[in-house]
Amino acid sequence: MSRRSILVIAAVVALGLPAMAAADTHGRDFAAPGNARDVFLASAIESCQKSFRRQVADAGGSPADIHEDRLVAYCTCFATKVADSIPSDEMLFDASGVPAAALREKMEKIANTCIPDD
Repeated sequence: MSRRSILVIAAVVALGLPAMAAADTHGRDFAAPGNARDVFLASAIESCQKSFRRQVADAGGSPADIHEDRLVAYCTCFATKVADSIPSDEMLFDASGVPAAALREKMEKIANTCIPDD
């Protein structure tokens, strides 16, 4: 599996977060500065990084294969763009945390814009 594929999958999987479930459904709740955004970004970035590390390990990689600065930049970019562009009422996940098809498509497009050039 390519690094690009792992990054996109990690980002999309990462957002099946408890922070989403607790979100108010009045629109872009995470776009405005404040506690909700801060909590969302911190949770999303941490989950993205954990998901990526897990997928690298599952693919037979080692921690040495991960460029931490690039991973932090990628996950921060992804979480920020999701917070800024997807209303919380569109952040729909099933009981196991899998995003609805429409949400997954939006998140994959966002994820692809955050992948650093080699």
